[in-house]
Amino acid sequence: MTIKFVCTCGKHLRARDEMASRRSVCPRCGAPVGIPALAPTNPGHVPPLSPLERQRLARARAPVPKPTPEPKPAAPTPPRPINPRIVRLLPAAGKRHPDLVGRRLEQHWHECLLYPLRAWRLCLGLAVILTALTTVIALFLPRLVAETTNSLSQAALRVTLVALSLVAVALPCSFLDCVLASSAAGEIYYILWSGNPLLVLVRSAGKWLGCFLAGSAVFAGVALGYWLACGDPAFVDYLILFELSVVAVAYWMFTLLAVTDRGRVRDLNPVTVADLAHRLGWSGVSVVLAAAVLFLFHGWLILAGVTETHRAVIQGWSMLVGGWFSGIFWSTFFCRLLGIWCYRSRQIVPATDEVID
Repeated sequence: MTIKFVCTCGKHLRARDEMASRRSVCPRCGAPVGIPALAPTNPGHVPPLSPLERQRLARARAPVPKPTPEPKPAAPTPPRPINPRIVRLLPAAGKRHPDLVGRRLEQHWHECLLYPLRAWRLCLGLAVILTALTTVIALFLPRLVAETTNSLSQAALRVTLVALSLVAVALPCSFLDCVLASSAAGEIYYILWSGNPLLVLVRSAGKWLGCFLAGSAVFAGVALGYWLACGDPAFVDYLILFELSVVAVAYWMFTLLAVTDRGRVRDLNPVTVADLAHRLGWSGVSVVLAAAVLFLFHGWLILAGVTETHRAVIQGWSMLVGGWFSGIFWSTFFCRLLGIWCYRSRQIVPATDEVID
């Protein structure tokens, strides 16, 4: 072995004379190395590789791992936009602090039960106010109806009782209307209220009355006419009256949902109500029917409490407070659930007209 040379990696190599002007592989680094000729004209010259040798070297070469890019930091979630038409009902006005910071919109129906549970103080206070109004109306209204004198004091008392009756009707309507509106808009805050309470009472009472007259009044009129014409009602008569009442209340609720869903008065028509019922599906129809049954039950319980106040005031008050509190609690739950379903169905099925968020 007379031919001595050095590889590019620094390894000293030797080769026989018959290997001159050929190629070999370095035992240290495995790279191809050219053996010098006995009388080289170009020292260190390595003849070019053939295509087959290039493929072998490419397969033998270890793949270089690609550097994995560093994950980008997640962008902070922007705060949820607040509807400027709605402000929160606070004990001290002038501030708006969301009660449910960091909470997501309800995903399942049972999560909507937490909404009235967190507002049980507000529901109880509203129930006590409505109980007081109902008791005053129940005690003084029959006396005013039986009174034949038309003195100034009697007229003032009649006006006062009429005003109290309107407040007793408009107060729960406005409260539930705010719950339904905030749910249909996808708000995740607590019980929301508008800026002017008197304006809210008037608008909510007018809205609920308009929705009742838009279709439910027909079924209620048929039920009233049947009740007056049937004489002494039997079991079948009670069943027919119950079915007509459930249909009237259920259609009333669907009309309220249709108007609140897009905020348009022109949605007071059977076509929009049927379209909303189709969007909500059988689950929505079942929930509305269950809410209608509970509405009638609580109405009967409140009427029984009004009747009981004439015989036992404490027992009548207990029935009224329980009836109002339970009715407001479950109505808040159903309004929250149906409003969120309307919001989600509106996100899935794009509307063909303007949608008010």
